Amino acid sequence: MTQDGPVREARFVRKPDGAPDGGVHNLFVVSGRNDGTADASGCALTQPDFALQQALGNVILRIPTPVFGAGLIEQIPDSAITANQAANALTKRAYGISGRPQSGRQRRADLPLRLEGAEPISAAVRG
Repeated sequence: MTQDGPVREARFVRKPDGAPDGGVHNLFVVSGRNDGTADASGCALTQPDFALQQALGNVILRIPTPVFGAGLIEQIPDSAITANQAANALTKRAYGISGRPQSGRQRRADLPLRLEGAEPISAAVRG
């Protein structure tokens, strides 16, 4: 990563118990911050040990899909996402295009399907 490079997100390949992870992990946290502009002294979030995880070959850095206009991706109906996934399957496979919408245990039940790399806005923020 570089200071003027693209935005990156860090994902771990495996959880400590060996189960698949794939979740986005915090590159930065504000735990304990209280500098007059904000008070996060009650924040209990911890930053993962990236040095250890990198030494174990367990970190994948990805460039997330930029989504400008918060919430626009959530306006795509679940049916459109799954239909697009199924359309032209042979051609997509020939070009190595693959993926799956997040569903089931991978997402909160109160949020719609989403495209990989596009973080949803929580129900509390959406109102």
